Amino acid sequence: MLPKVDWQYHEHLLDLLAGLGVFGRCSAGAMLTALEHARVRLGDMLTSKRLVDYYDTAVRERLLAEPSQAELVVSFHLEDKKKVDSFLPASFSAIDSRALMDAYIDSSEPNPNYLDLIAHAAIDSSAGIDAKLIVKARRRYDSIIKDFFNTTPGIKTGCAVAISPTQVEPMTATLNDMVIEYSFSEAWLESTLDFPSILNNFQFLLEFAPHDGLLTLPAFDSERRGLEVAMGLSGTAHYRTGHAFSTKDRATLLQTEMYQRYLATKDIDLETVIRWYFEEHLTAEYGVTSFVFNMSSPTANSLERCRNLFAEMESVATQFNLFIEDGEIDHDLAAAGADQVRYRTIPSALEGKYAYATDHVEIRTVLHTLFSDQSHLAYINEDLKGHNLVDLLQRNQVSYESLHEYQRPLIDKLIELGAAENTGKRVRLKDPGLFRVLKSLNDYQAVAYHHLSERSRVHVDRMLDAGWLVTRSSLLTDAEASYFNYNLNSNQFSNGPKLRNKYQHGTQPKAGGEAQHQQTYYFALRLMIALLIKINDEFWLLDMKKKGPA
Repeated sequence: MLPKVDWQYHEHLLDLLAGLGVFGRCSAGAMLTALEHARVRLGDMLTSKRLVDYYDTAVRERLLAEPSQAELVVSFHLEDKKKVDSFLPASFSAIDSRALMDAYIDSSEPNPNYLDLIAHAAIDSSAGIDAKLIVKARRRYDSIIKDFFNTTPGIKTGCAVAISPTQVEPMTATLNDMVIEYSFSEAWLESTLDFPSILNNFQFLLEFAPHDGLLTLPAFDSERRGLEVAMGLSGTAHYRTGHAFSTKDRATLLQTEMYQRYLATKDIDLETVIRWYFEEHLTAEYGVTSFVFNMSSPTANSLERCRNLFAEMESVATQFNLFIEDGEIDHDLAAAGADQVRYRTIPSALEGKYAYATDHVEIRTVLHTLFSDQSHLAYINEDLKGHNLVDLLQRNQVSYESLHEYQRPLIDKLIELGAAENTGKRVRLKDPGLFRVLKSLNDYQAVAYHHLSERSRVHVDRMLDAGWLVTRSSLLTDAEASYFNYNLNSNQFSNGPKLRNKYQHGTQPKAGGEAQHQQTYYFALRLMIALLIKINDEFWLLDMKKKGPA
């Protein structure tokens, strides 16, 4: 009878056998063989805790029999958001786990997705994952990917940056095939060589934080499209990136390199600009004294510059922390309490600085309905469609009558909640103040409360009262703090470059030489300037609050 059970009912079959106590009455050999003849895979068997418990030793032997079974172990320990829970035998030890994964890495055709999970895992002795296994998986993964692109024609993607001697617009971006080409006006760059303008160019021209002081650099959930979310594997301690993040990450790094090199041709060291901001501008503009930024030596090589800049980034964060807590910077106290900076806990002097969406069903429904490409309201017919509902309504005149019956309850809900209205002729988004709040929640996973107009603040206050939102105060938003942690350390994520840790501990890459350190220096400059922008935003908001309404 078992072979006649269709694969889609295997889970129910295992539940039924467990519920009837069959596992306790049949030997491991007989039962597991019968299930295998019924084409029940070992992975499916591992979803039944009773089966795994009853047939502990036999299941362990089947796991160790083939290197490919390591995928089940990797998934158990490392994969995030698994569709179903699974279990490993109690007798399956950490030594077993390591041996199986090691054999899998050496096998003829390991799946690169599982190799990548191991390569970016956190060291975990209980799972059999150590530094040697991680490095081995990373090397095998790199080898497979290199071989793949050497033998398979690919699609050219990426970005390019240029400075135009004739361009009028400060910056343009065009898509040429799959390559984004950024062009900057030489005249604009020439006219903005004063230090304040250079920093403004990073914030607004290079778009590090053009809206409400919120950084565009992090990976945001809204950037990952439906197929990206469904496909691929993500580890439990992974920073969740995607194509959009990779594109802007490459672009902002290349733009930072371009701008640093351009300024160097004008005898301007970007670190000089940073020092000017902390040691002169803060005092002159906001009366904030005692900040210190120690520049790299003019004769320093890229390795030395990286180490110095990562250290100064932490120094600046520590000084800011002390200033917010004590109203002054005691450098003796900073030295006495020197420790790795926890970017998530750097404080803010502004109460309720950021608002975040809660798990309340109504705010989650509103955000999904308006902005998700998986929303049921993104498509009506071939003439009325968009990337999401917002795109659909902004580009088309959509009448309520043109909606399908199953779509109307969602629109009714948006109307009830005040996010949309039916004018009789069309359905449209209502209230720009409310839309600004909702768009910020979607695009940045946070709302910068003190940047909002009074009208928008009223909407935030109402959503706070309804349990839709919660406020927290810190220098960085949650997404921004995660971005810093991803790049700099292993406090939160296991798949980041861990740049601060590597350079501060002397474990930076050796094979890449000066070119590798030069590339890392651009990473460090980008992060340092991003931190400066956030600090400046804090002091500007405090100054505006002190001055009061105009």
